[in-house]
Amino acid sequence: QVAGLSDNAAIVVGGMLTATRRAMTKKGLAMLSGYLEDFTGKVEIIFFPEAYEKFAFLLSEDAKLLVKGKFSSRDEQPKVIANQVWALDRLPSLHLTLDSSATGPMLARMSQILRGHTGETPVIFHFDGKDQEVVAGPAFWVEPSPGLMEDLAQVVPSECIRLSDPKPLLALTQ
Repeated sequence: QVAGLSDNAAIVVGGMLTATRRAMTKKGLAMLSGYLEDFTGKVEIIFFPEAYEKFAFLLSEDAKLLVKGKFSSRDEQPKVIANQVWALDRLPSLHLTLDSSATGPMLARMSQILRGHTGETPVIFHFDGKDQEVVAGPAFWVEPSPGLMEDLAQVVPSECIRLSDPKPLLALTQ
């Protein structure tokens, strides 16, 4: 999903932070690298010292994050240089619970509905019977509306659709 972007293009990605590696710069400042994964793939994320210091409290292994930054293809390896980070569980989000009866046509229709209501609210899939969440890529994020909820209710039972409210993050002082 990052292919074709030019260097320094603004980008927003969401997913689970994995394979984190803390390192020190030549000046002795801490930084962090890792991968942000969702069900469509993964991209390397770099938190240089300024971003790392500001957001370190959010950057734990397996944290579900929304990261805004700049795209870089330096060294032929696509990566995102992070400059802003949010915990996904603190943002408003649309939660969809799917069970084992989910079929290919049903998922295709759900994808079509989500793409028809494009917005900035992350979509998080839960799989019934499994303690697993998958954050949809930004192409599937939505603008919540009664129309979206009605469209989704034609595909999945309404009790499987939940819109969460944002939660305040009292630790943020800036």
